Amino acid sequence: MSPNQSPHSNPIDCETAQRLIATSLDDLLSPMATDELSYHLAECAACRGYQQALSDTDELLASFGREQQYIANSIAESVAAELHSNSAVSELANGNASSHQHHPTRRGSLSVLLVVASTLMMALVALWIAANPDNSTEVVNVPEAVPSEAHETIAHINAATGPVFVRNDPSADWQEVALLETLGCSSGTSIRTGEASLCEVETESGGIVRLNRGCVVTFRENNSVSVESGEIYCVSSDSMPIEICTPSGAVQSPAPAITDMPIFCCPTSSACSVKTETSPTPAWAEVACSQGTVRIAAGANESQLTPGMSLIVSDGEIRPGNADDALLKTRWYLPLLALGRPEHKVEVDQRVNALLSRIGFAKASFLYEDQIRELGETGAWPLLHMLS
Repeated sequence: MSPNQSPHSNPIDCETAQRLIATSLDDLLSPMATDELSYHLAECAACRGYQQALSDTDELLASFGREQQYIANSIAESVAAELHSNSAVSELANGNASSHQHHPTRRGSLSVLLVVASTLMMALVALWIAANPDNSTEVVNVPEAVPSEAHETIAHINAATGPVFVRNDPSADWQEVALLETLGCSSGTSIRTGEASLCEVETESGGIVRLNRGCVVTFRENNSVSVESGEIYCVSSDSMPIEICTPSGAVQSPAPAITDMPIFCCPTSSACSVKTETSPTPAWAEVACSQGTVRIAAGANESQLTPGMSLIVSDGEIRPGNADDALLKTRWYLPLLALGRPEHKVEVDQRVNALLSRIGFAKASFLYEDQIRELGETGAWPLLHMLS
């Protein structure tokens, strides 16, 4: 069969292809399904990118799992040997004739140790998805600076994974602030992340703005954020929306009219990611909604996004964006979650549950009901309980 010819008259769609991609990682596809998937991947660049991203994540998890399993086994063996040695010494001192019997205390201690080691390994696996692949970025908690009395603080840096630079005026030089614990930002403060650094900023209203590597952002009054270059992820608070401006014109405060530049409004309790490029001309920006709704205004054009949708804005025009997976699209900020801040725990749990749900769905979707029943409670429950 020609590689450009589908094995069936009705080629599979992207949703089906992505389920097949997940199953193919376990080598469970039938020859017919493999042919259909190969044909679709040859025609669809988006699904090829999805396959590569999923394969990279699977490889990282697999390698990490092997390493942590080895560590856990080594710990268990070392402690078991120590317990055995201590028990032998005690038996010799007491002249115990039953030295070959296993004591309940030693067995119980070993069981507790194995449970603790296994729990630690699972926790590290959950955090591994947030690891920086090159492992070259030193995690730095950014300290709090005393805000200037002359300027009201409208935002502050929560954390960073490396050096962060700030300036209060476009004509001023960038100043590195990586040794500070928390940096207070007044209106007009610009923040730049290094080529290997991520940063999280919290507004006074409780909104969160995360900066990807090599990003430049200016914070202004009224919860307004100007993205000069790079990519950010925003989560608005329950009390106040976040307004995001992209480089189509001069940034003003209060926010400029919609005819001056594209404006993305992230209403209360919403989340979105915004990526912008100033070259090649004209400048363009892509916005994707992951929670709640996002409103877009560009020139005379307006639009609204719901979770899973994305749009590209360029030269006053709005057009559909790429259909990217939200979890994979925002995996760049996971090293910030790996810093272990208490307020990130809920988000980490939600992301892990979402990944487990997809794994369970991908595997269960290729099983018949009687096959699922044959797995029994111990086999079917771990596969299905995350789907709800």
